[in-house]
Amino acid sequence: MRLFLLRHALAKEGAFDDARPLSGGGEAQVRRLCSVLNKELFTSLAQIWHSPYLRASQTAEMFKECMGLGAQCVVANNIRPIDPAESAAASIASISGFGGDLLIVGHNPNLEELANILLGHSRPFAKTRFSNCAIACFELEDFPNAANKFGTWSLEFLVSPQTLG
Repeated sequence: MRLFLLRHALAKEGAFDDARPLSGGGEAQVRRLCSVLNKELFTSLAQIWHSPYLRASQTAEMFKECMGLGAQCVVANNIRPIDPAESAAASIASISGFGGDLLIVGHNPNLEELANILLGHSRPFAKTRFSNCAIACFELEDFPNAANKFGTWSLEFLVSPQTLG
């Protein structure tokens, strides 16, 4: 199983955090990211989970469209910025044996904490950084078990807008 974590693209400033849409710059970020990613990486994508926040759902839908993906977008209420990353890690672990890959579109600090959990890094020292519209790919090496409830994961790549120029 591969797991892709994508932080939402740049959003407009606004009063209500959960209702902020993508900015024009954010839409450009998604298009640029999609133009450099190999679409073959996503052929086994089963679902796209995104937070209920508007900027995350827009990023998910735009990524899906730009990459020509057939995977269904699903709202996941445990990947908002305020949610404990352990909840998302448990959800991922619960489906890791079903086959197919998963893309999660979310926010910081949740995504950074989730990445650190998957890689076995403990807080408070963050090891993985997600800028807006950064995507990471993790590969499941060992299924969750009694000794490691979230499984063993390796980081295959992390691409951010800064690395794209």
